Amino acid sequence: MSERESRVTPGEESGDADDPRRVPSSLANAFAILRCFSADCPELGVTDVARMIGVHKSTVSRMMTSLQQLGYLHRDASTDKYRLGVSLLALVSPLLSNVDVRRIAHPLLQDEVARTHETAAIAVIEDVDPIVIDQIPSPKLVRHTQEVGTRYRGWASASVKVSLAFRPWNEAEQALRDGRIEGVDRSDQAVFARIRSELADIRQEGFALNDGESDPFEFSLAAPVFGADGALMAALVIAAPKPRVTPAAFAQIRDIVLHDAHLISRQLGYVEGIA
Repeated sequence: MSERESRVTPGEESGDADDPRRVPSSLANAFAILRCFSADCPELGVTDVARMIGVHKSTVSRMMTSLQQLGYLHRDASTDKYRLGVSLLALVSPLLSNVDVRRIAHPLLQDEVARTHETAAIAVIEDVDPIVIDQIPSPKLVRHTQEVGTRYRGWASASVKVSLAFRPWNEAEQALRDGRIEGVDRSDQAVFARIRSELADIRQEGFALNDGESDPFEFSLAAPVFGADGALMAALVIAAPKPRVTPAAFAQIRDIVLHDAHLISRQLGYVEGIA
């Protein structure tokens, strides 16, 4: 037993299962795995983690697979290494003020709501799933909102379309074919051609729409936010009840989201054309 394990499982050696200080070994190991990741070690393989926490490789492999399925770890298929998953953000929402993209976006979200009177949000993207890390709801009684920590997986979502459009088509197609995106008829090959064409249009225009696709009364518009390395990092979104989105309101929302998404990207260090 490693020093780490002996610290987190007090009472285990005495065999006192009723000792309230005793932490179940499976729970202790799960947190020990997550604590292995750091700024210095952002990506680790199963062997690395097993050595660090002193637990058998087969046990670590099973637990890391379970953590991946829950979204707390993300596995890079090309390297077979893991990194922390975005689902952890849903557990630490009170600390999200320390996340750069949220810190930069928050005052812009406030301004967007003041100008449009509709809900504004920012969702970070890992793999293909956007997850809301900040939102300011519309002051109106009838409004469209989603809680911080909400994860989007449906094709109708504007943020999901952004996630798919601003990445290589082979990655987007794989996500569609393996079921990570909901609401797509994977048995119909013509669907993929239509989606590919729509994603090309989104890249050209710079934004994506959910214009009553998820619900007849729902409207949202999203634009991509890029990090300093040129990789897609987040989606900036304004959402509203569809009946309120007149042509003038649509033009205002589009212009504001495009402007602010570009501004956030620049403040994150993105230089257009580097990717």
